[in-house]
Amino acid sequence: MKKGIIILIVVVLLLCAIATVGGSAIWYFFLRNTPQKAFDKAVANLDEADYYQQEYEGTIDARVTLPDYPEYDVDMEMEVSGEAKVDNKNNKKYLKSIGISEGSSQTTEYYWIEDDVYMRLGSGSFEKLTEEEASNLNTGSGTTEYAYLSGKDNYTILEEEEIDGVNCYHYNVPLDDEDLSDFIDNFMSTFEDSNVTVNDVTVSDASLEMWISKDNSFIMKTINKIGNISTDSVSEGIDMVLIMEDIEIDSTFSGWNEEVEIEAPV
Repeated sequence: MKKGIIILIVVVLLLCAIATVGGSAIWYFFLRNTPQKAFDKAVANLDEADYYQQEYEGTIDARVTLPDYPEYDVDMEMEVSGEAKVDNKNNKKYLKSIGISEGSSQTTEYYWIEDDVYMRLGSGSFEKLTEEEASNLNTGSGTTEYAYLSGKDNYTILEEEEIDGVNCYHYNVPLDDEDLSDFIDNFMSTFEDSNVTVNDVTVSDASLEMWISKDNSFIMKTINKIGNISTDSVSEGIDMVLIMEDIEIDSTFSGWNEEVEIEAPV
């Protein structure tokens, strides 16, 4: 067992749940049906804009404990990054997430080409997922399937700021217990087709800071903070307790309605 590789895989899969492409679940939890019209339009733009791109980076303090193999217990400071391309016009999306720590790295890539989904873990080959496997993915699945979620009406309006020369509204939106419960369900389902079985997840102290263009309600920047995520998991028959703290993922959005190229990898 290579030291630290299990936690890298878990964290990168987590990023696919929280970093988002095309308005996936976590953004929708934060934004849907808030009283502020800019939020509603920002969510709509994730599905209605022809094209856009996203880049993100962040840090995570992680600790993994293996009760049966204490020699592999490890504390890790991780750097995470990724990119996304979205072509709503032609129903195509691409997501890449990278986790790096102590000389080890793990990369996960996804392509959505209309109804087909392709995945690659690490340096392996891309594999086309079955219809059932693809239906279990919660990354980049769009906002419309989350219409059952109740709206949020609590947020803080912060001082307006300029991002890349664009005048922006500036907000902070906390997650309440209901939001966290929905996120946990979606986070756990992310692992359904992996070799990681997540028995329990707790999340605390989460919020989203967001900058939205005043002219057209395009999302320009976000800072996603989660104070603590704790999981009780099993990976390849090995019990594992994973704690991720002080998570901060900074995202920038660009290229709104500027064409991007996304082609099937195989």
